[in-house]
Amino acid sequence: MRRFITARALRAPMYPVYRRVAPVGDAVYVDLGTADRDVVVITPEGWEVRTGDIPVRFRRNALSPLPMPERPQGVEEAIRWLDEFSGLMPLQGVQRLLLTGWLLGLLNPIPQYPVLVLTGEKGAGKTTVARAIVKLLEPHMDVMVISNQDGLLAAAYNNYVIGLDNLSSIPKDLSDWLCVMSTGGQMVKRQLYTDSGQNAVEVRRPVVLTGIALEVLRDDLADRAVLLSLSRIADEERCTERVLWSAYRGMHARVLGALFTLAVEAMRARSEVERGRSVPRLADWVLFVEGASPLLGLRRGEFAEEVFRMQGLLSQEVMDLDPVANALVMLAEEMVPGERRVYITQELLACLEEVVGIRDARVKPMGWPKSATALARHLPRLQSGLRVYGVRLGKTYAAHEKRTVWVLERVVKADAAELTPPRVSHGENRR
Repeated sequence: MRRFITARALRAPMYPVYRRVAPVGDAVYVDLGTADRDVVVITPEGWEVRTGDIPVRFRRNALSPLPMPERPQGVEEAIRWLDEFSGLMPLQGVQRLLLTGWLLGLLNPIPQYPVLVLTGEKGAGKTTVARAIVKLLEPHMDVMVISNQDGLLAAAYNNYVIGLDNLSSIPKDLSDWLCVMSTGGQMVKRQLYTDSGQNAVEVRRPVVLTGIALEVLRDDLADRAVLLSLSRIADEERCTERVLWSAYRGMHARVLGALFTLAVEAMRARSEVERGRSVPRLADWVLFVEGASPLLGLRRGEFAEEVFRMQGLLSQEVMDLDPVANALVMLAEEMVPGERRVYITQELLACLEEVVGIRDARVKPMGWPKSATALARHLPRLQSGLRVYGVRLGKTYAAHEKRTVWVLERVVKADAAELTPPRVSHGENRR
């Protein structure tokens, strides 16, 4: 009998399986986790709750039910409900806008999830904000502490939104895994009880991080991050957990309905906002939120400009704290605009040590590459950030010499202006 059932299963059709949210075609399906298997279907025509057969399959182990979403009486009421939700958190102005954009991105038909990073001093409510965000779609979950790839894979398998709490730093491996989860990819590990077998798990999940003083984000993660710096909550403004979560439960259904309503509007406007737009990294997420930007009190393109500004600040922080980046900028300042210099890696390392005055130092600064090979691995991470400073760094292969060479160029002023990310003023025109 066992062999018979196995044979039937091998011949049966195969379906992709989703956790909580399923973007399929132009529609997004949200599993409410109820005993009746209610599913919210969101399309450009509207959203509705369906019970019964739908063209997607969900994994429902350890899945808590969501409240039945309430339908707002128009977009204005949906915005008001989201404002009430943001009012529970210590967020101001631009921070509320970025959080609303991040939450809306959870329902993007083209899944692309920036990593939401919450920082701030102790008492700023970082953990509470992370819990409130995670529990919107995963009521059974809390924020967690994960230290290895296996734990992160298990969390991604069993949850749609993942919250990682109280990080003091983001190690290189964790940074790389978070980049994979943001834009999609496979995590591979050896299959248990085998020598050569492997398990490849495709993951793409929204992630929330919290930490008091997270070290500077690596440049690849910085381009995939939404950073919110929270201020300490005044003692007279604090409330008890009982009061906070009672208010949260009372508005949970309204917040879901508001997000579904805004997602419909974003889907309708998608083709319009794609025309002739200059967009930052994570373009699919930015364009999706841009579809709803007029409803949020923004002009077209303003949300993209805000993301440009945020990514520019994060990139500048990466460069400011990187000793090699600072040395490259100092070396380029000795050049005239338009000048190009060619180095092999060993020569470039020697020139950089010379320009910062550590050529003969026995102890190098923290983060300084210990060899030419280490420098060659590090330089590609700096190429994007250097452009903001009017410096181009390229790598090419010299066939006759059979070695890699680096080309350092000081950009002329006209070109440098084109490389600088646009800025946006923080006026009072936002809601």
